[in-house]
Amino acid sequence: MVNILCLSVFTEGIKDLALNHLTSLRRAGLTTTLSLCPSQSVVDELNALGFRAEKLETQHNIAKEFSFTDIDFNTFSYVRYKVAAGLLREYDYIWYMDVDTVILSNPLRQSIKEKFEKADIFFQDDFGVPCTGCMLVKNTPRALEFLNYMWESRRSETNDQMHLQNMTIDRKLPDVAIFLLSIYEFVPGWAAFHDSFLVKLSGPMQDARKVFLNHVQESRPQPPAFVHANFMVGSDTKRAALKARGLWFI
Repeated sequence: MVNILCLSVFTEGIKDLALNHLTSLRRAGLTTTLSLCPSQSVVDELNALGFRAEKLETQHNIAKEFSFTDIDFNTFSYVRYKVAAGLLREYDYIWYMDVDTVILSNPLRQSIKEKFEKADIFFQDDFGVPCTGCMLVKNTPRALEFLNYMWESRRSETNDQMHLQNMTIDRKLPDVAIFLLSIYEFVPGWAAFHDSFLVKLSGPMQDARKVFLNHVQESRPQPPAFVHANFMVGSDTKRAALKARGLWFI
């Protein structure tokens, strides 16, 4: 039996997204969770609902909600690595997920299990780029080195997603075995939601979206395990998009 902790780190202003995310995990039978938030009232509320939550202690004031262009968001985005590194020895895997995600079924499908021995970290595939909003981290020395590296090399002018992308391009990452998850099982926002919710997609991404939708229409693959409301701006947009797709469970 694989021992997995589902981890989330978020701020007070998106507690409803967090509750929706946690509810989806519970519906899928994933009940070993830990949520960290700087707000004690949010922590108390989640614990009262039967979720495990702890107050995230910070050394500076944290906004209730960030824009993804805020410098404070850049700094906050790296906290997941410090937290995950501290917990990794206690579990076989830490599965960090942003709270704008929902789980529709147990994601530990055969396609993942086949790579358990080889992989240190699984990432959601964001058009060929590892998405740090969904990373399944195995308890290995190389994975721990990666987590510590991401925390220790953090840059206030760049969020963790862009930092990872830059480090990958510059070949500065520690030696770690990374696998990208299938977009048909772990669906990114550009493939899951109506155009009206999304940022303007590049030409190649629009083409990929058409291929994805055509494949789903023609082949009818099994329903996804995971959907991420990314590639959109603002929490209100994410809420509306999730509700429009029937992915709002609270």
